[in-house]
Amino acid sequence: GGEGEASGQGMRRFLALPRALPLPARPPRATLQAARGLFAASGGTGACWIRDGASPARRLAVQGRRELSDTPPGPPGAPPADQGPPPEKLFEVTSTTFVKEVLESADPVVVFACAPQQQEMVAPLAQAVQATPGVRLALMDAQKCADIAQQLRVENLPTTLAFAGGKCVDATPGEMTAGAAGEYVQRVVLLGKTKAATDAMQMAGQALSQGQFEAALNIYMRVQAQSRETHGGPATAGMALCAVQLSDLEAARDLVETIKRDFPKDLEDPIVKQALHAVDFAEMGAAGGDTGELEARLEKDPGDLEARHELALALFGAKKYEEAFGHALDIVKRDRGWEGGKAKDLLFKFFDTLGSGHPLVASSRKRLASLLF
Repeated sequence: GGEGEASGQGMRRFLALPRALPLPARPPRATLQAARGLFAASGGTGACWIRDGASPARRLAVQGRRELSDTPPGPPGAPPADQGPPPEKLFEVTSTTFVKEVLESADPVVVFACAPQQQEMVAPLAQAVQATPGVRLALMDAQKCADIAQQLRVENLPTTLAFAGGKCVDATPGEMTAGAAGEYVQRVVLLGKTKAATDAMQMAGQALSQGQFEAALNIYMRVQAQSRETHGGPATAGMALCAVQLSDLEAARDLVETIKRDFPKDLEDPIVKQALHAVDFAEMGAAGGDTGELEARLEKDPGDLEARHELALALFGAKKYEEAFGHALDIVKRDRGWEGGKAKDLLFKFFDTLGSGHPLVASSRKRLASLLF
């Protein structure tokens, strides 16, 4: 009886913590001016790729993105859509509500798993969560939720767990001081943002691979705006890839220059390398002109490997990928050591540019391996 009474008192005090602490307002929807300055240098100078113009990439950036908002606007004069009450910042979780309230939460959730007599220890975490937007706190009675605690491998009480994107990303045993709780909550918020940005990058990559270039560009722009510190370079690279596919080479070149200037630490990231090569090849294709002369040289002399190499470059830049792979592989077949392995290096650039998910990459890798080994 005494233990149950203590549990009830602790829970009531937890749920009675003030819910009306002032939180920072949600940032306003990005304006066109903000979008125009997204890639300008920090001092306010430098090229910005979003300009007025007729290209699909620019039209999307200027007209079609609904200012980076996830929610399409209603008709003029219509009231805002009713999105329902916001979820509780502080709440008690049970075995029945755990999936919905924690695993399916849009925001990261800190779960304080404890014994009934330890519920007072949640206070530092509760204060930190109340003062921090974008994170929620769940109090879990580990005895009542023994099945959940067992699945989460909670061995010591209390234990503080962090969930982001439906996954447990941290478990820290023991009581926390106010300072430790504040630092922990900030880490959880960052983990949540990182997980959301990573998921969005994967979604954008799928859209890009399926030819949905404008949709992919929209997602990459949102990630760049919201997670610049952690995903700025890769997101900008994704935008450059979209610009290439939308035939806006000037925009694509501006974007890769932005990566070199603002995100040098990301230059070895696979999608960044992919974007750098894609822009180079696209510019070669645009400047290459008619391939008829190169084809005539090969018809006269199939062993003219220099002509075959130039033709592979031109065809790849013109997005005739299968033909480009064919010529590059033919060089390796004829002379694997030609010009110090120049054809093999070209193939690896082709692979980087299209990405490992492209079907031609997988088949061409197999053909290259059979030629080399």
